[in-house]
Amino acid sequence: MVMNSRFKKFDQVKIPYSLTLVALTFLAIFGVGIGGSAYRKNEEGNELYRKGKYEEALKAYTEAQLSAPESPELHYNIGNVLYRMGKYSEAAEAYAKALFSEKKELKSFSHYNNGNTKFMGGDLKGAIESYIESLKINSDDQDAKKNLELALLRTKEQQKQQRQKEQEKQQGGQQEQKEEEKKQDSEMKDSERSQQPGSQDMKQKQDRKSEEEKRLLGAIEEQEREALKKSLQKIKQEEKKIEKDW
Repeated sequence: MVMNSRFKKFDQVKIPYSLTLVALTFLAIFGVGIGGSAYRKNEEGNELYRKGKYEEALKAYTEAQLSAPESPELHYNIGNVLYRMGKYSEAAEAYAKALFSEKKELKSFSHYNNGNTKFMGGDLKGAIESYIESLKINSDDQDAKKNLELALLRTKEQQKQQRQKEQEKQQGGQQEQKEEEKKQDSEMKDSERSQQPGSQDMKQKQDRKSEEEKRLLGAIEEQEREALKKSLQKIKQEEKKIEKDW
């Protein structure tokens, strides 16, 4: 599906134009609603536009605005030139001013071309809204319907790609977590293996210490028994001595 686009004039002369990936068909430009010098400059801009001399056409339309600064037609024409020059944000501003026109057809075209501008600028949501506004004015506009379908399709594709990226990111995070857990488990096992000999040595040391403490306690008890024995003997000797003295 290709994106349809047009820049219309009441005689509806078609001008083919193409951009990368998206084929566009533009119709010519509004040239009504203004008079005098502004009209002449506008017509000069139209002719330059048809020849592809967009910078010169922009200059002519800008000079026409000196006499008709509020002209929606001039804002619309300037938007067309800026679009051709790839200045999408500036073109959108010009089309927004053209929407103040009381002419339904001009408003419909401004919404439509503004949708193309937003589409090319990557604002799919804004493009969809603009196409819908254009269809509210002219529900039979087949180009607006096709471009609306294209914008909706492109939006679904982007949403699908975003979901895939999120799933891949989530799966990658889960894999990293598994690898980290596996690494930690391996390190823990290595740590346990390295600590096992040390644990045996510690147990042996504790056993030796316990045995030594038992020996010391036994020696202390033996010393106490000897001391008590000697004390008893001394007391008995003193008792015998006293008896003799008596």
